[in-house]
Amino acid sequence: MLPERAPRPASALPPALLGRWQQVLPNGRISLVEFRDDGINYAVEPYTPVVFGPSETTMTVGPATFTRIFGTGATVQGVWREDSTGAEYFYRANGTFNIGEPGEVDLFGTYIERNGEIETAEARALVSVDGTDLIFDVVFGGQFRVPFTLAGDVLTLGGQTLTRVPALIFKIFRADEWQHLRKAGTTTGAPIDVADGYIHFSTATQAAETAAKHFAGQDDLFLIAVETAPLGAALKWEVSRGDAYFPHLYREMAIADVHWAQPLPLLDGIHQFPAGAGFD
Repeated sequence: MLPERAPRPASALPPALLGRWQQVLPNGRISLVEFRDDGINYAVEPYTPVVFGPSETTMTVGPATFTRIFGTGATVQGVWREDSTGAEYFYRANGTFNIGEPGEVDLFGTYIERNGEIETAEARALVSVDGTDLIFDVVFGGQFRVPFTLAGDVLTLGGQTLTRVPALIFKIFRADEWQHLRKAGTTTGAPIDVADGYIHFSTATQAAETAAKHFAGQDDLFLIAVETAPLGAALKWEVSRGDAYFPHLYREMAIADVHWAQPLPLLDGIHQFPAGAGFD
């Protein structure tokens, strides 16, 4: 359970703070955190492949190996013991989990198991607002406060800068490319995607520049929206145009990945993106 604290002046988390934020670490890895409307800050481990051993009594998740204590089948649901630490993981059918380790505070969070991969969100702190500070009541114990500012899709926490992780990313297809995906069910993308070895996507704030740079004057286009979460570990954020991080998909794109699709008309030489969806 979260530690109890004395009452303090605080307010609910601002809606603009809710959601996922990413920070690029010095080693190039991306750290993900999430603020939810339950007031809890979570550390997110992106989708990682799960490999089950014979009879589903063992499993490997990334570098960690586990032995099953309770449960059956090719699913993480049940109770597992991590071989290297002895910690016990209890994955429930309702998408929540607990981690218990001798002598340590029990941890908890939520998980999604999908297509042979698992994503976990581990609760780290109960968060509230006091003026220009965020107050963190840490699961492990202790409390600290950090000044914060929100400016659009940029969150500054003390000396750290995080950027919002969009729920949707976007692909621009020519009409024949879109028709191919609809008929075949999968695609390796446009010729530039095939040449680069991954499928290029853009965020909502990057899409207009992508259209102007690579599709200038073309009016037979379709804008495809794809949810980021189901793409799992195949989606990587890498430095590209203007030293900005762009989403790249390292697998075929499937018709099942499409959240929605609509024509991208050209008016007076400018592509007309949907209003109110964050497109610049």
